[in-house]
Amino acid sequence: MFLLNPFTNDARVHREGTALASAGYHVVILALAGVGQTVLPQHEWVDGLEVIRIDRQGVIYRWLLRIWSWLRPLVRRKGPVRTEHGPRKEELPPANETSLRRLIRFLRRVGILWRMALAAVRLRADFYHAHDLNTMPAAVLAKLLRWRPLVYDSHEAATGRVGHDVWYVHLIERVTIPFADAVIATTETRAQFMTAKYGVKPWVVGNVVDLRLADTPARDLHAELQIPADQPIIIYQGGVQAGRGIEQVLHSIPLWKAGCFVVVGDGNLMPTVQQLAVDLGVADRVRFTGRVPLKELLGYTRAAKIGLQVLQNTCFNHYSTDSNKLFEYFAAGIPVVAADYPEIRKVVQTFDAGILVDPHEPKQIAQAINTLLEPAVWDEKAANAARVPQYYNWERESAKLLTLYEGIRGRKVRRGEADA
Repeated sequence: MFLLNPFTNDARVHREGTALASAGYHVVILALAGVGQTVLPQHEWVDGLEVIRIDRQGVIYRWLLRIWSWLRPLVRRKGPVRTEHGPRKEELPPANETSLRRLIRFLRRVGILWRMALAAVRLRADFYHAHDLNTMPAAVLAKLLRWRPLVYDSHEAATGRVGHDVWYVHLIERVTIPFADAVIATTETRAQFMTAKYGVKPWVVGNVVDLRLADTPARDLHAELQIPADQPIIIYQGGVQAGRGIEQVLHSIPLWKAGCFVVVGDGNLMPTVQQLAVDLGVADRVRFTGRVPLKELLGYTRAAKIGLQVLQNTCFNHYSTDSNKLFEYFAAGIPVVAADYPEIRKVVQTFDAGILVDPHEPKQIAQAINTLLEPAVWDEKAANAARVPQYYNWERESAKLLTLYEGIRGRKVRRGEADA
């Protein structure tokens, strides 16, 4: 399996890997080494999965950094800057410096993918499994060198993400996808999109919860986070990043009749949302836990009264999601306030397990929360939410993954390649 992160908290990769390992496959995950002060083992076993981490900085990249340190003073220039006191000279980074930095970053990525592909070839694997488009170049190269089956597992709508709807991302997917022996999408909407765009028919393997984790006991977050006992917990878990709707939730808090907003997760927007809570005067009703281990996550979820999934409609990727956090809330037996998008609507409306809203409207978010806090409403929708995992669970979805692999394996056997 090819993965362009360190494999420390990737729930989907962990679920898929352990499902295949339980079925008798020897699963090796080629992941990335840690960043900065984060030191991770280069080789380890995690829940029956062999993890090999690839160095982010190869010899060539380190030489490029050294060359850049020599060239940098030469590519900077003096430029006039006008101030209230008139023009003065100041050092400015010119366009060619930015271009060089981009080139170095690009070459670094190429180096990582090259080393990952060579590592895969040395393993002499029977299958290659690319997690997301950013690993497909390495997986395709490995396939070309050994001609083994390749599975492209598209966790997101790769060309429908903010910042990714650019020509070269479209080109990479269009060029690499024909090499895939099977394609996986996470929702029907995304699968239909890929069929229309590339003529492939993806398998749909959803982002749902492994029921083996559903028995995680609830934590006493009221005590741990010093939340008044009479205040229900309204939880958001996931990345603290732009487009997740956290700012809209903060704006809605003054309209809540009760509740403390608990954010479980981390991300580059954390300082911004923390300051916004202060600016809005709601900091006393907000708690941030930071990132928590995957195996402990549902313990936090079970402590909550309501789960929030209010992704902003900033891209097709958001619009087409069903969201793993949605199913985490249901596994914990709590109703949701959720964005009214097709895949989310399909689940929430079918089971009457929450309230759909326009996620851009703080008033709608607040109204939905206040409605769910009514005891009779909460009891009904919480009971409905608890039914969802009976139909949407990893046991069902993993069976599709195993069927896919057995199908590819069967084709290999018929061609006489099983022991090649």
